Amino acid sequence: MADGDIIRGLNQIHQKPYEALSEGKATNDECTRSLIKSLQQDIKKKGDIPLMLAKSMSENLIQAINNAGGIIFVDWATSRQEFNRLVEQVDAPHRLKELVLRAGRSIMILNMGGR
Repeated sequence: MADGDIIRGLNQIHQKPYEALSEGKATNDECTRSLIKSLQQDIKKKGDIPLMLAKSMSENLIQAINNAGGIIFVDWATSRQEFNRLVEQVDAPHRLKELVLRAGRSIMILNMGGR
């Protein structure tokens, strides 16, 4: 990197876009193309596991909200436990499962009104 930055844990496929951004030699279009290409490679590498988990979590949230009907109370603790159960059942790298779980919990917190 031009400025001497060392980013530990940065996936190899994301090195080129990072270099293009940090060196400042590439145009915005070139940086964008490089980043999109690396994201596409990352998605192909990881497969549809994150999408499958996110879909299951969204179905769980929709069901919890619909089951509450007109009642103000939704059992968020049960939904959170269900999220954990879904993630534990999937054979995927821990980091991937943790990212999807955090995303699901963030959406749950938004539905709880930020509590």
